[in-house]
Order: sequence, then C-alpha cells, then structure tokens
Amino acid sequence: MPAKNIPLSLRITEEDAEFLAKYSAPDATTPSEKMRAILAGERRRAEGLKDYAECAAMVSDLLAPSLSQLRRLHGERDLHSIFAYRLYDWLPELIAMMMTEVPEDENAEEGLKRLEKDLADHVFELIEEVLRLGLTSRSRTLDPKLIQDRLPSAFELFELIQLKKGNENG
Repeated sequence: MPAKNIPLSLRITEEDAEFLAKYSAPDATTPSEKMRAILAGERRRAEGLKDYAECAAMVSDLLAPSLSQLRRLHGERDLHSIFAYRLYDWLPELIAMMMTEVPEDENAEEGLKRLEKDLADHVFELIEEVLRLGLTSRSRTLDPKLIQDRLPSAFELFELIQLKKGNENG
C-alpha cells in the first residue's frame, strides 16, 4: 500500500520561488514534485551518513556539477588532467570514511584505531598515486611540471625520514 500523501502549505520568499522554478530534479517538473525531490534528497543525506557507499555517492553528487564543468572545459580545449580526476574520485571516499567510520561509542578505542589506519591508508594511496604522476618526463597533468616541481621538497622529506630511521636503528 503506497504511503498516504499529507497536504502541506508553506510560504517561501521570492528568491526561493525563483530557485525552485530553476531547480532541476529527475521526474520533477511541478513545484510540489521539486519540493518532494528536495525533501527526499535531504532524507537521503541524513540517513546516508551511516552507510559508506551511500555517503560516498552523496559527496559524488555534490561534486558532480563541478566535475561535469571540468570535463566540458577539458573536452572543449582537448585537455586532460589525471590528477584532477583522481582527486574527484578520491575525495568522496575519504569524506565517506570520515563520516561513517567514527565509532558510536566514545570509548571505542579499537574503532578509532581502525579509522585512523583506514584514513592513513587512503591518504598514502593518494600520495603514492601523485608521486607516480611525477615519474615520467611528461606528467598527466595540464602543467607537465606540476608534480615534478614539487618533488624536490618531497625527496627532502624522504631523506629526513631515512636519516631519522637510521638514527633510531643505529
């Protein structure tokens, strides 16, 4: 049995009415349909904060207009940035992890350690990928030297880490 609809009346500002008129949602053309779509999206956001995949999808949805614009501009100018696309892929996963893996119990030490480990794994995966982009003489970025110009300071950090590690072992 379908859920019963409850009539609801509300007053909105002229700006909100203009926003609603321009708002686009799948299968929503009337103001009522658009308001139901907005409410469903908010419910999805509130309930999705507990589910990793749903949360990652929500963040991806938030980034979708920006990513679409990036792709359009890249296409128009015959450009491509693996670096930018990888960040658009990586960020929703990181945010979803941060939003869904925090333990409910304040004393959940094991859960906190697991979250910290998962975050570190995720961040270091990105670091490795970015470093790989700088391995070739022509990076897969819009500026071919974008990564290579930043590698010397990364190498300096690696050397300091090696020195510290050597001092601890020696």
